Parts: sequence; structure tokens; C-alpha cells
Amino acid sequence: MIKFMKYVFILISLVIFFHLCIWGFNTKYFYVNEISIEGQNEIIKKDIIQKLSDIKGKKLVYINVEELEKGLKRDPRVEFVEIKKVYPDKLIIKINEKAPYAFVRINNKFYAADKNLVIYGNIEEIKNIDIPIINIDENTRLEDFKLILSKIKDDELYKSISEIRKNGTYYEIVLRDGTIIKTDTLVEEKKYVTSFRLYNKLKNEQAIDYLDIRYKDVNIKFKETINRQLNQEIEEQPTAKPTESKAVVKKIENNKLTTNNKDNK
Repeated sequence: MIKFMKYVFILISLVIFFHLCIWGFNTKYFYVNEISIEGQNEIIKKDIIQKLSDIKGKKLVYINVEELEKGLKRDPRVEFVEIKKVYPDKLIIKINEKAPYAFVRINNKFYAADKNLVIYGNIEEIKNIDIPIINIDENTRLEDFKLILSKIKDDELYKSISEIRKNGTYYEIVLRDGTIIKTDTLVEEKKYVTSFRLYNKLKNEQAIDYLDIRYKDVNIKFKETINRQLNQEIEEQPTAKPTESKAVVKKIENNKLTTNNKDNK
């Protein structure tokens, strides 16, 4: 008799629990009432809220979290997504935004781009960040910039770059102090390392105009040295004829200091 009563009690409890579940699922407490998004980018968060607006009011138990995550990962601005159900009526979405590797300037408009220079957002969506600017126009190929960037593995050099642009047949890497590195798509990765090492060694001695790393030897032109040489040679020739002085000026203006880079021999 006691065993029978226990079975009856268990059966009644299960029936009551089942009816409570049915009642619960049919109340507002088991429908999505709140969507919380954790992330840094306010624009992306607003966009996600708008995309998921039709989920509100649906039964939380029937929400397919994996499908939602796949959908949100299609956004090129998003690196990582994790969605959790919090009963009775809440969804929590954690997102990690892509960190831009460079800004791409096209027709004087700036866009955020990843390491492969794939554009995925506007500059307005990015908080203050100091990264290189890639200048693209009708005469440039995105693949060439991508190839050059792929060879710059030195983190210190990358952080020193202000912009990269094309100038005629070659490319210019403009450093933050105004120094220009002349390069092209054929320059090897090692050349960037050794040239930047040379730049760091010489920059405190004299202001550098540019380093041309397209050849076997690194060709360096200093800013102040040329002016000093020019003034000195003119002062030493006070009686020189005008035509002779012009020849001296032309000779000095075309003068370049070539430094043999032992690492590139």
C-alpha cells in the first residue's frame, strides 16, 4: 500500500509539473523580452539589435542559438560571437569586433580594413587608433599594397608608419617623422628589417630625407647635410662666376649619400 501511494504521489507530481511547464511556456516570462549585447562598438551593437528585433516576443526555448551566431558572424566587422539564453526571458550576446590593421583612403574617404586590406567598416565606427593609411586611387593596385604590407613583419616598423602611397613607378612608406622609405613589390622581407635598423641608427645623428631600399645597397639622402655642404662650398668660392655657382648648386642638389648595407650583400 505504501509503495502504491508513493507511485501515486510521483505520478501526481509529474502531472502537476507538466501542467506548470505548459502554463509557464504560455506566459510572458518564457518569451524573449530582453536582448543584452556586450561589446565596444556602439554602432555594431545598434545594428545587431535591429537585426534581432523580430526575435523579441518569441519563445526562448525555441531560439536556435547556433544559427543566430552563424548569422552574426557573417558581419565582416565581427570577429567572435557567443550567445547565451538566460531564463526566463533574456538573451545575452557577447561580441568581439575586428581590430583594424590599416585605414584605406579612397576618394578622400577613409575605411577600416583588416590585415588583408579587406574593407569592413567606416572610420566613424573606430575609436581613436593610430594605424597606417593606405592611399588607393585609379593608378594603384590593392594587391601591391597587400604584398608590401605582408613583408613588413617588424612590429616597431609597422607602428612607425604614417601612410603608404604610390609615387610614379615606386611606393613610398612615410614614417611618422616624415622620413620616406622608397620601395616596390620586389623588395624582400629581410630588407625592411635591415633598413629600419639602419634608420634607427642614423636618425638621431641627422635628419633623413629618404631611404631607397629598391637596390642591393640602401641609398640614403639626408636633409641637413646637403644644405650644409651647399653653404660651405658657396662660401669657399666667393669669386666664382655665376655659371660656376649654378654648377656647384646643381652638383650638390643631386648629391646622394649611399650607405652599403652589409646585411644585403
